[in-house]
Amino acid sequence: MTQCLRLSNFTQLSEAELLMILERRNQPEVRQWMTNSEPIAPEDHLRFCARLKERPDTLMLFAEFNGQPASVITFHAKDPSWHEIADFGC
Repeated sequence: MTQCLRLSNFTQLSEAELLMILERRNQPEVRQWMTNSEPIAPEDHLRFCARLKERPDTLMLFAEFNGQPASVITFHAKDPSWHEIADFGC
């Protein structure tokens, strides 16, 4: 069986895809590990995602494994030029 990993830039995702990600991020078992454990409002999530287009220091990727949502991967550069190693979050 061929296994497939697909990565999509958040800036290229549809509103429906972004809201699907938010639904999973707002699950209590996920929120409990976040700095702020309160659910994220849809309009805040969509505003944050829209601003990613203006952030040269941040790359957020949506990962699917064999067609199933798997993870969100974030790279945050030490500086906008990406000359320094980026922080990685998953």
